[in-house]
Amino acid sequence: ASRGTGPMMRSGLLLACLVAVAAADRQFFLGAQGESCAAACGRLGRACIPAVPTNSSTAVYQLLNVTCNFDPRPWWAPDQPNVVTDPGDPRHGDCVGWKDVPATVICQGAYRAVRRVCYCGDDVTAQPFFGTGYSAGVVTPLETTIFAHVVEDGSYGVMDHFWTTAPGKVLDTTIFRYYVDGEANASIAFKAGMACGVGFNDSAAPWGTKWFGVGAGNGGGTAYTNNF
Repeated sequence: ASRGTGPMMRSGLLLACLVAVAAADRQFFLGAQGESCAAACGRLGRACIPAVPTNSSTAVYQLLNVTCNFDPRPWWAPDQPNVVTDPGDPRHGDCVGWKDVPATVICQGAYRAVRRVCYCGDDVTAQPFFGTGYSAGVVTPLETTIFAHVVEDGSYGVMDHFWTTAPGKVLDTTIFRYYVDGEANASIAFKAGMACGVGFNDSAAPWGTKWFGVGAGNGGGTAYTNNF
């Protein structure tokens, strides 16, 4: 997407339930329950850094004023490090996945019962171009926030590029939604094939123009693109 000047699309939106601790120009945040770091950082107008450098220490929880039982097992899931906040979860009150955190942790990981420890970068609300990539991601029946962004006051955002590739049977049942200004119902929602003009089991695919189309076959992978 890109940014322009004119009527304000979105003013600075702050997630009230976030807790933050400064670390130079970057900050640790504790997201809301069930929220990904992509959403937590994006709502603050910050870039999500796909890493959570705990150094196998519980100090980050102490800095975030989190009181919990420290699970000594090493990191094993992309929604970690976290704290289990759902009273109905058997691990309620545990801090999980803080030990042996890998160098890269995807921003999109989330789990309904936990609050993630996130590492957010600089303010990006004034950047002229913004977007994200989600490589080797997993699609589930649960809606997942892939990317969130806030533009600076007095500016607006423009969607100008969409691209995805995955097995055709996955994309045929996946819905992409864009929510604007905190709306409950997405203003834009589509399946990739329909948005790119090849959503009717077109036997002549692949085909496309510089603007939209399908750029790979109907076998192991299908690549849809749309330059809005």
